[in-house]
Parts: sequence; structure tokens; C-alpha cells
Amino acid sequence: MKPLRIDCAQENWKLLLKRNLQDQIEVTLDGFDYLADGQFCELLALSHLMDFRLDVRNKTGRFTKRPPAP
Repeated sequence: MKPLRIDCAQENWKLLLKRNLQDQIEVTLDGFDYLADGQFCELLALSHLMDFRLDVRNKTGRFTKRPPAP
């Protein structure tokens, strides 16, 4: 399944992000500003047992599910 794409220019992008992470849906953030919201996203990823990766070149942030523990 492709990750859900959320545009960070939307007013309610943080609420959309939280709701989807609660449902364990992988998310890609477009137009992401790490300096403004990086810490918020890092904490969300930890609290929902997901990985967060930043692509500076494309200004995207990606939340992906962690692989199951062996």
C-alpha cells in the first residue's frame, strides 16, 4: 500500500498526521520544514512505533512502519 501523502501547507496537517499514525498508516509529508516541526514528528514516530526519515532534497518527511522484531 502506498503511503498517504499530506501537504504541510494545509492548516490541519498535524491533526491528519496524528490520526493516520494512530491507525498505523504510513505517511509522507510534502513541503516539510524540519527546523519548525522536526522534533514534533520525531516524538510522534516514537510514540506510534514508526520510523521517521527526512529527505532534505525533496522537502519530505516519511513515516514508515518498523519491521517486526524477530
